[in-house]
Amino acid sequence: MKKLAVFALIFCFIFSLAGCSGNQEVPAAENEQKYTNQESPAQNEEEPKPEENQTPQETEAEAKGQREELLAEANAGKMTGIDIALGTQGEQVTAVLGEPELWDFFAGGTFLSYDDVVFFCTIDWEDEENPHGEVVRIVYMGSGEVYGLNPGMNPEDVRTLLGEPDETYQDLNGDDEFYFDNLVWTYTAGENYVDVVFDSAYNLLTAIHLVSTAD
Repeated sequence: MKKLAVFALIFCFIFSLAGCSGNQEVPAAENEQKYTNQESPAQNEEEPKPEENQTPQETEAEAKGQREELLAEANAGKMTGIDIALGTQGEQVTAVLGEPELWDFFAGGTFLSYDDVVFFCTIDWEDEENPHGEVVRIVYMGSGEVYGLNPGMNPEDVRTLLGEPDETYQDLNGDDEFYFDNLVWTYTAGENYVDVVFDSAYNLLTAIHLVSTAD
């Protein structure tokens, strides 16, 4: 009987120890650490991009604003990086830039060529020595940035910056005196317009024309 009583006491002691260890509380600091190391469901969800929340009207308005900003100089008759604006008299062009590398009569007017820029003018019939009238077209064929555009851009690049063109034009016969058979995208800028020219061989931007509606 004594042996049974001893075994009973030992068994009860072991059981009580097991119960205590199973109900042992975890320190609050450890709980906090475990919680902070786990991402909540809200953190796993990707937040939508701002443009995904925009309505079509807001997207269109944003594109229009960007276009107006990039073509602000064109609206004022100016081209990025060029001191001569539309409406300038031919004699003022030569006074600022010096004598052109080449000039001649062309398309019912005259042109003054300087490196990668060509100014097309009306004709001043009263001045035989300097028959260049008012600048009505500026053509840039250089490597610099104009209106946010760079040579070598493809149509999709231009569309991203300026949106859809107001007009497109291409003379497949190649008879156009200014554009030959190249693809032209036209963007209206106030009383002027910007012609973005893509060469017909590679469909890449090769020239930008700023043209007065008086042309």
